[in-house]
Amino acid sequence: MKKFLFVLFFTGMLFSFLQGVSAEEAESEVLILEESNVYSENSKDSTILKTFEKGSIVKVHSSEFKNWFLISLNDEEKGQVEGYIHKDNIEVIDKEQELKSGYSKGTPIYQNPNQGSKVLKEYNEGKLLYYKTFTSNWYEALVYVDGEAATGYIHKGDIEYPVEDQKSLTGIALNKSTNVYSEPMKSSSTLKSYRQGKLLYFKTYLDQWYEALVYVDGEAQSGYIHVNDVEIPTNNPELLQGVAMTSPTNIYTMASKSSDVLKNYDKGSVLYYKTYINGWYEAIVYVNGSKRIGYISASDVEEPTDQPVNLSGIALKQKTNVYSSLNDDSRVLKDYSQGSKLYYQTYLNGWYKAIVYVNGERKTGYIKASDVEQPVENQENLKGVAVKDRVYVYDRPSRQSGQLKSYRAGKLLYYKTYLNNWYEALVYVNGKPKTGYIHKSDVEEPVENQKSLKGYAYNSTVHVYKLPSKGASSLKSYREGKLLYYKTYLKNWYEAIVYVNNKRTTGYIYKSDVINQNAKQDLVEGYASKEKTYVYKSTSKNSKKLKGYDFNSKLIFKTFTRNWYEAIVFVDGERHKGYISKDDISLDKFTFNSIVNPKTEYSYNQMVSDIKKLENTYPHLIEAEVIGRSNDGRKIYAVKIGKGSNDTLVTASIHAREWISTNLVMEQIDSYAEAYMKDNRISGVDVKDTLNDVTLHFITMVNPDGVTLVQEGAYALSNTSQLLNINNGSNDFKHWKSNGRGVDINRNFSVGWDNAGSYPDNPSSQFYKGPSPVSEPESLALVNYASRHNFNGAISYHSSGQLIYWDGSARGANHSETRRIANIAGNKTGYTVIREIDQYLGHFSDWFAYHINEPFITPELSPSVGDRPVPLSHFNDIWDENDTLPLIIANELK
Repeated sequence: MKKFLFVLFFTGMLFSFLQGVSAEEAESEVLILEESNVYSENSKDSTILKTFEKGSIVKVHSSEFKNWFLISLNDEEKGQVEGYIHKDNIEVIDKEQELKSGYSKGTPIYQNPNQGSKVLKEYNEGKLLYYKTFTSNWYEALVYVDGEAATGYIHKGDIEYPVEDQKSLTGIALNKSTNVYSEPMKSSSTLKSYRQGKLLYFKTYLDQWYEALVYVDGEAQSGYIHVNDVEIPTNNPELLQGVAMTSPTNIYTMASKSSDVLKNYDKGSVLYYKTYINGWYEAIVYVNGSKRIGYISASDVEEPTDQPVNLSGIALKQKTNVYSSLNDDSRVLKDYSQGSKLYYQTYLNGWYKAIVYVNGERKTGYIKASDVEQPVENQENLKGVAVKDRVYVYDRPSRQSGQLKSYRAGKLLYYKTYLNNWYEALVYVNGKPKTGYIHKSDVEEPVENQKSLKGYAYNSTVHVYKLPSKGASSLKSYREGKLLYYKTYLKNWYEAIVYVNNKRTTGYIYKSDVINQNAKQDLVEGYASKEKTYVYKSTSKNSKKLKGYDFNSKLIFKTFTRNWYEAIVFVDGERHKGYISKDDISLDKFTFNSIVNPKTEYSYNQMVSDIKKLENTYPHLIEAEVIGRSNDGRKIYAVKIGKGSNDTLVTASIHAREWISTNLVMEQIDSYAEAYMKDNRISGVDVKDTLNDVTLHFITMVNPDGVTLVQEGAYALSNTSQLLNINNGSNDFKHWKSNGRGVDINRNFSVGWDNAGSYPDNPSSQFYKGPSPVSEPESLALVNYASRHNFNGAISYHSSGQLIYWDGSARGANHSETRRIANIAGNKTGYTVIREIDQYLGHFSDWFAYHINEPFITPELSPSVGDRPVPLSHFNDIWDENDTLPLIIANELK
């Protein structure tokens, strides 16, 4: 009942609205089209009484003046007054308003008939609206805003009307789901939808919409299709011929790739079809003998050019094929080698057409456009420099072709542009001109606009070459740091003028050999790594020393050249620019902490690592040298520590199982160096004072193969099978004394070798003296090293027994001196001093006593433990007994 009353009320209001408001016959309502003035007289020069805004609705009366209306105004002082308003900017409102309807184009309802006024309401595109005529450009409409009726205005440009004479059309659904809507707007409900390619029937209706009749649940309904969702096939289809470009190329039942495939063709097949819609062609095909209409996607075919152009080009591939069809999987009719000149016509995008002869028969074939290249039409003359060690001129533009001539790097060559990667050049072969080809990457064109530059010689010696090639002869050379002048020339070369025998000559400097004067210099912080690190006046250690800094002093300097830094120093209060050798600088501060861990099974690899650390930490005090290599290629190191001219030799691990002696000597080196830098004493000995007078030479592991064998087994050496055979198949080598091939190194020296006995007479774990004196690389390394130094004496560490052996074969004054040194060693260590028999037996001590004739002692470390390595539990005692022994002996021998 309430709903009925509401409808009745609304209908009454609408009826009243449509009747219009009665007006006195003498007056008219007008719409102000633009801002308009009311004048006191019928003249725009008279006084302005009032101004009405655009969109205002006012009542006017006709006047006696043709172009003016009379209007009544209320004046606060004078009361009712009359004025004049010009007819130019006003329009009389339609008195007999007519009811109309039309479709929204996204229509706003304005508060006033002015597009700048407030919008009361908006309707989506396609919404059917009802309204009355108002003026030539405006309609009047009743709208509800927040439940209240309001009069508003619609601009005529925001309304669209259905076409009067509808045309029946057919078109193709373009979307995967092409919808028919209940209203001509996409926000309305969908009555029905059709898949892409479906043929649809519809009529013209609005500018952007068609009207269609559809059946929903068996009932006919009018619906609407957006014009962008369908396409009308062409009225005048054109017959075309094209080539299948995809593999395969499909013919579909509808103009949609999601529809069924009627038939397909191989890539390169020639097809016939007609224009249909944008992106699709229509074609007749036969399926099982039955004629069918199908559709081809335009992207799957291409039409050959109707105006082919004759071309010639160069084969780019090692085998450039001519195919039987437009498909690189098709049969190859013929192939041509790289660099061959070919003739063909334009055909399709990406393909040329060519005539070839196969077994004398003329054939039409096809060449891929990417397999050939047309030479440039307007060749440009160029010159460039050969940048490879050997630059060839080929008889065809192919590196696989014959070579007509070659030029060395730096040679200036003349040529013309030809292909993207090839130049054409004229050369003379046996006096005859020949056209040849140079690969683009083999030459480089000098820069056109050279820039003058200055820079410093970056390397120790920088050459100016006759040609821009390091293989060319040197015209002149400069030492590192020299300021040079040059010009840009090639990517990696500068051009420079030098004087050779007072003759001005053009030469070339390699770019990496100089550093530009304006190159950024980095500020660097480092530490003096020599006992005295000097700042020199120039980049030469032969130049004047401006200032010196003690070891580990902190210095600030700048990067300069490869081997030198640049520094500012003050000498006698005066500022000087100087240079520091990079060899004399460490970028890390030297810290003097323990490096060696002697309380572990100390391996060869650990020793090598620690030697490098020691050398880097104490570069001015410790120097390591490789004096030979073992049979298995391991390095034998001599490590020197000290600054004195009195030299003493210390050896360790001449026997494999006695590797604890290496633990000892490595700890001695580490402890002595740290004490030297910290000016500490060890067991009362002034280490720094001693090492300033003497130099200790430690052969830290004479027998690295043997030590590795004892610690790791036979599989750690290359001659595994031989060693296992010697050891009766066992991989336990803890008892082993010999080197890695079964020779006892301390029986292999030349002095007394014949007396060493012949048992065993084959490689063994111990006592085998070898096939000949000094047959082993380890014994040879010791002999050579000892021979080239002026040693005052030697200590050869062994284990075990807590004994000091001294060589009774020592001659003359050396005999008593050796006994004295042995007793001193005994007093220090607490070991029993024993004189060896007066007979040479091929020991290192025998060789040293005979050839060097200086004191030689052999301390046996730790209590006797039998045929095995000394346990690490003995190391603390070993250290306490031997910590300063080399220092004490060296000091006694100086």
